[in-house]
Parts: sequence; C-alpha cells; structure tokens
Amino acid sequence: MSKVSAVVYEDRIEYANSEEQALIIESEGPTPMELLLMAVAGCSGLTLESLLERDGYTPERLKLTVEGTKSDKAPRRFTEIYINYDIVCEGLDEKTFGKYLKITEKVCPVVQSLNAAIHLSYALNDR
Repeated sequence: MSKVSAVVYEDRIEYANSEEQALIIESEGPTPMELLLMAVAGCSGLTLESLLERDGYTPERLKLTVEGTKSDKAPRRFTEIYINYDIVCEGLDEKTFGKYLKITEKVCPVVQSLNAAIHLSYALNDR
C-alpha cells in the first residue's frame, strides 16, 4: 500500500511519503490540482520512456506538457486532460509512436487512477 501524509499550515503544505521523503509546497507554489497534472506528466513520461527503451528505442528528447480543463461547477475536477509529447527518437515513426501512446495510457497507474472508481474511507482522530 502506498502512503503519504500531508500537514496543512497557513502558508504551506508539507507532504511526506512512507520513506519520509518530503515535499514542501509554499502557498505561492503549485496547487494540488497542478500537482495532479505533474503526476500525469511524470508517470506518462516514465512509462513511455520505459516501453521505448525496452524495445530498443533511445529517445534523445522526451518532454511532456500537460493541460487540464476543469468543470465550471463544483467539484471543479478535471473533465479533460491533454498531453503534448515533444519527442525526438531515431527510428520511431508516427504510427508506431501512436501504438506506444495507447499502451502508455493503459499501463500508467496515475492515468488509470484518474479513470477509476476510487473508494475513500475516513477517520477522525480526536485530540
């Protein structure tokens, strides 16, 4: 099971994972929704790179730009996410690249989590 913690302060949020690796986001930093888009970019990029390298391709450049469109009504969740891939990879044609993108979408756990019906549970710890 993956586990992270978040402590919310007036001027920042401090995140930590189970290995106690920390990420501190100041109030002027990325929002949690932007962090979600960053997670999509990171996961998609690493997944695609891994698939390409597995099959003998070596990308010279792999840059992703991710944009999300939010609903106008609450909850203001993403209704569309667009990923632009800027890739330079010798021997990789557009048709083959399209096949890798389909596989990436199917196996990237962050993207699949966005498509999943996630079950939440809660606990309130009294002082």
